[in-house]
Amino acid sequence: MVLSNFNAFLAPRSGGIESAIRGLVKTVLVSIASLIVLLLLPHPARGEGAWLVTLYGGQFTGSGDGDMIELRFQDSYFTGLGLLWEFAESEPHVRWELEGQALKHFGKQDNGEFAVTINVRWLTFPWNAYLDTSLAFGSGLSYATDVPALEARVNPDTGSTRLLHYLLVELPFAVPGAPQWSVATRIHHRSGMWGFFDGVGRASNFLVVGLRYRF
Repeated sequence: MVLSNFNAFLAPRSGGIESAIRGLVKTVLVSIASLIVLLLLPHPARGEGAWLVTLYGGQFTGSGDGDMIELRFQDSYFTGLGLLWEFAESEPHVRWELEGQALKHFGKQDNGEFAVTINVRWLTFPWNAYLDTSLAFGSGLSYATDVPALEARVNPDTGSTRLLHYLLVELPFAVPGAPQWSVATRIHHRSGMWGFFDGVGRASNFLVVGLRYRF
């Protein structure tokens, strides 16, 4: 009975205050789950705490995993800045980061977007003496200033919503002689987490390139 009532409370509904409260509860639950996962992982040693700033540009490639693989580009783009803090490191292999992004969409979507993630990055590859490479995965939240038009279009029954889960996969490259500069390539993915966020299923993928500076 308790579980059924709890599921009913979390079920997406229309309505102003009730919908906002349920959205807040979902966000808190996702945050708690992410924190539990992080606490169960090996705790990294404290790193130097370097900061990095990135100029990003991306293009919409679809709303599902298959669309990303097939690269179904549309006339929807974004540009913006990201600020990344390297807050911990387990030498020599793993680094932990906190990143915030502020983006402006244009083309078929004209909303703003703000995203925050915790990233874990694998640092060691056998060719790093020639081309410094790393691989990062990040999970967090993305907030759009308006409901993204293309996301709403691919969810005709539920529409989309401003607040969604955010996932990134990143592969950056740097020349060892100039390690403060790098080029970052990434997948920028907003997701309803199989309907967890207001019943949203598919959302959006962007293929992104960024120019990054470490300071």
